[in-house]
Amino acid sequence: DLCPADAKLYGLRDVTATVDSVPLITASILSKKWAAGVKNLVLDVKSGLGSVFENIEDARTLAKSLLDIAAMADIKTSALITDMNEPLGVMTGNALEIKECLWILKNEYPCEESKTISQPLLKLCCQLCAEMAVASGMHNDFDKAEKEALRKIESGEVFKIFHRMLLAQGAHPAWEEKLPSSKEVIPFCANKDGFISKIHGKQIGYAGIELGVGRKNTDSKLDLSAGFEWKKKVGSPLKKGDVIFLCHTNSKSRFESMKSKFFSSIDISDDPSVIASDLLIERISNESSC
Repeated sequence: DLCPADAKLYGLRDVTATVDSVPLITASILSKKWAAGVKNLVLDVKSGLGSVFENIEDARTLAKSLLDIAAMADIKTSALITDMNEPLGVMTGNALEIKECLWILKNEYPCEESKTISQPLLKLCCQLCAEMAVASGMHNDFDKAEKEALRKIESGEVFKIFHRMLLAQGAHPAWEEKLPSSKEVIPFCANKDGFISKIHGKQIGYAGIELGVGRKNTDSKLDLSAGFEWKKKVGSPLKKGDVIFLCHTNSKSRFESMKSKFFSSIDISDDPSVIASDLLIERISNESSC
């Protein structure tokens, strides 16, 4: 209801090769924030293989555009440029990502492996929370604010507030039980020994579109249950046959038809020195222009 035109423009961007248009991205993001009347804003601007902008300079261009327009609206804004050279966390997909959010908010993970893979995402969330806490005047120390954010998440306090927000907006009381699940969960396994040196997130994203995670055109129907559950990340050692990810799908034939794409999306090398980067790259703000 805030920005009805944006929903139509957003759908058109997916199918008109304008997903990476800086003016359209800026308008889409800030129209909703401006209409909602926010005075403080923290933006997470992605850069890397899984991002719209693979080059960090392009990410900076987007961040500057967002900061400049936000300043015109008198919205105190900062942007954290963060790494997207591989999928974030454990889950990739609509309902799957919500399930991982619940693991984090409840501090309840299905296994230690999933908790370990999810930790960088949790840290980034706390950094974003801390940035907002400082910007809004709740805190004057970023490190202390980050620690408090983690404490509130691990205590379950944040989940309770999240649950109340959903109910206030009309969610079904048993909304967790209504999250869709796929009919098939199929392992994708390494075809050789080595170390994961690169995961081409954009290629994984296109594969997800084939599964129904995203739209091919404006009439495409989403499969909210489809996606990927990661068992390995960049830097992970592999033995032939190790599960790299689980594919959640309602069409086993689609998974089989995309195996070659999956193999080309994940680079396996003999170099054991490859490690994942920190997710937070740099911070930019418009405080001086507000």
